[in-house]
Amino acid sequence: MTSHFPSRAVLARIGLTFFLAWIILCPTAPLRAENRGLLWQVTDSRGHELYLMGSFHVGNAGIYPLNEAISQAFARSTRLAVEIDINSLSDADSGFMLKNAYNPPDLTLDAQLSPRTRALLPKAFKFIPQAVIQRMRPWFASMLLEIQSLAASGYSEVFGLDLYFLTQARARQIPILELESFQEQMTFFVNLSPDENDLFLWGTLEELDREQAVFDQFLAAWKEGDAEKFYTAATESLRKYPELKPINDRLIIQRNWNMAARIAPWFLERGQVTFVVVGAAHLVGPDGLPSLMARAGLTVTQL
Repeated sequence: MTSHFPSRAVLARIGLTFFLAWIILCPTAPLRAENRGLLWQVTDSRGHELYLMGSFHVGNAGIYPLNEAISQAFARSTRLAVEIDINSLSDADSGFMLKNAYNPPDLTLDAQLSPRTRALLPKAFKFIPQAVIQRMRPWFASMLLEIQSLAASGYSEVFGLDLYFLTQARARQIPILELESFQEQMTFFVNLSPDENDLFLWGTLEELDREQAVFDQFLAAWKEGDAEKFYTAATESLRKYPELKPINDRLIIQRNWNMAARIAPWFLERGQVTFVVVGAAHLVGPDGLPSLMARAGLTVTQL
């Protein structure tokens, strides 16, 4: 069962190594000027600064090479901050996943689902074998289902921006900070109530046939640097299924406030320029990190 989690990080690191070599060694690699990305510069009254970069945890080759403004901002930065460092997961983290992501032997996934969610579950068997998914908690089945369905559409963690910048930071030998621990992040999912677990998986199954189309919308908005369009795409499911909003508030908005509180002291550290890479959904809309920091009196500029 552990192969569902740790091996992806290992394979992604190997794949990214070859991909970065291709970028560096192949001068004919096409430059994509439209890859503006979602990047903000944040400064305080003393001129201390940091950058906020919107990331995808999976991607494809089409998002590289990155826009020059992104590369220059990262080159100016003295350290990297990410949600979690996926290259530094411990045995304790793997144990936490085994304990909380999978059911005990006497419990199936079906037994935790409402009739409407159970009726949609066969849609998942195209991506995860029935015998395997029955051993999962609903929240983990939802997460893995999204990853597998995007992988079937050609998206991979090999091209995820988190992994890209982690690899670059280690090559430059600059410090890497974490905004959350792995177990802290996963606890947001583990603490979902039985009804929220069911609803979380139902929402994924309901939209599964549109997964690639929706992600393509995200990617197009990211390439254009259009934060408003990205926010509209990211919140489409909430407008269609308002019952999902409490879950979104906990998994996105509450974490935004937590991240903002952890970032704030970094402005007091003279000589440090932090390049913060978080999921792009954490940067858009009225409760995104740029908006929260602007409300705190900082100067926020999208680049």
